[in-house]
Amino acid sequence: MDVKKILNIEPRAWDFIARLEPKLGVVEYMTEEKLAVDLVSMLNVSSKGSNNVLGIRDTHSGMIYRQQKKPRVAVIGSGPSGLFASLVLGELGAEVTLLERGQPVEQRGRDIGALAVRRILQPESNFCFGEGGAGTWSDGKLMTRIGKNTDGVQAVMKTFVHFGAPPNILVDGKPHLGTDKLVPLLRKFRHHLRELGVTIRFNARVDDLIVEDGQVKGIVVSDVELQPGPASQKLAFDAVVMAVGHSARDTYSMLWQHNVDMSPKSFAVGLRIEHPQELINSIQVVLTSTNPSELCINGMSFSRRASKWANSALVVTVSSHDFKPFQSHGPLAGVEFQRQFERRAAMMGGGNFVVPAQCVTDFISNRLSVTTLPPSSYRLGVRPSNLHELFPPYITEALQESLIMIDREMPGFVSSKALLHGVEVCFQTRTSSPLQISRHGETYESTSLRGLYPTGEGAGYAGGILSAAVDGMYCGFALAKQLSLFHGDIEPFLGKTQKQTGFIKY
Repeated sequence: MDVKKILNIEPRAWDFIARLEPKLGVVEYMTEEKLAVDLVSMLNVSSKGSNNVLGIRDTHSGMIYRQQKKPRVAVIGSGPSGLFASLVLGELGAEVTLLERGQPVEQRGRDIGALAVRRILQPESNFCFGEGGAGTWSDGKLMTRIGKNTDGVQAVMKTFVHFGAPPNILVDGKPHLGTDKLVPLLRKFRHHLRELGVTIRFNARVDDLIVEDGQVKGIVVSDVELQPGPASQKLAFDAVVMAVGHSARDTYSMLWQHNVDMSPKSFAVGLRIEHPQELINSIQVVLTSTNPSELCINGMSFSRRASKWANSALVVTVSSHDFKPFQSHGPLAGVEFQRQFERRAAMMGGGNFVVPAQCVTDFISNRLSVTTLPPSSYRLGVRPSNLHELFPPYITEALQESLIMIDREMPGFVSSKALLHGVEVCFQTRTSSPLQISRHGETYESTSLRGLYPTGEGAGYAGGILSAAVDGMYCGFALAKQLSLFHGDIEPFLGKTQKQTGFIKY
């Protein structure tokens, strides 16, 4: 414990501490050594002397392998799960090719700017597709339901710090990385992967799998930037990690054609509600459509959360029972359920990415907002609409009741200054994947197609940046075991580096 840091606490903080009642207990603190143990350092240490890893790292010659031929692995998608799967596999000695249909963050940022200002939508480079995944230009929350202090979560969080995230995310109650912090972090992550020998291909959309005798043998890739049209290329691999996001609907269709076991899963639909900054801490509303005929929005924020508006999601959970009208679409029924509302929202907005909106008080009363709508952070415009026409009654009524209940706890939440927008993407129609790709719990391999390893949010096993990264990390270790690049159990390997916690009795 650094005593100087304690002595340098601001006087007003000491004044607050003095008012606290004395209480016996134990305080856990992080040592400098614990802060340093990230996934990269962990794998490097193990590769020097552990029997868990087949290779050894030499500071001059890089990785030295006992295997004459490195296994070739394709990782599809450069979101959190794809990045961490690539990191683990690359560190453990696989020959990894990371394929991303979108652009690197530098160009992706310019494409998003063109969308927000000039309404120019790039189908393969937008808020959903591109380096870092959908979370890069979203809120950047690092909260999770899988346990903040688990070994896997701690390994991922420390890896974020290794690549430039502020160390306070390790101790904050609600850690958050804004877009301004994520972009440079992703650049460093990319640089490290390339130093490992990982081949990274942007503008590379995977259109098909090469399957022989029930096993994946490779992929068919298109360069989406080529004109007049994409050119396809067949590539052979020993294994394929499917780490796409939940907006890769064409990938779901392709997997269904290969009879990959998938099943619809519950997700949430609803609206995005926005208040003035003085009422609630803010984030920002942005367009996250991937198709000009469909309308989806989401929230985003920078690390300081210093916007004029506060917004949040207002959602209702829907399940496979609600997808019955779309049963002909099989496991893609939830996808079609999403599409109907996104198309309807696009029509209600009148096109050109204008969003249908309604004052909260008018939504409660089921009347059209005919007066001037309150200001919105959504740059491409809002159109007065009756959002009761968007969803079926059971969803609309649940949203109404929720607003009334929240207003009882937070008087003023239902206000004429509050604005509802539809349809929202990451916390609404695409809160997580509308389906789950079945896989074996131990190996992470598809239950129906050998050599395919589904992981992350798009596969239905995560719901946010942190859980997707953790799932990708575990998938990387599981595949490495299958490829004889890693031996032993994953949890003890991670856990042995997480025990450098200090304790102070007080």
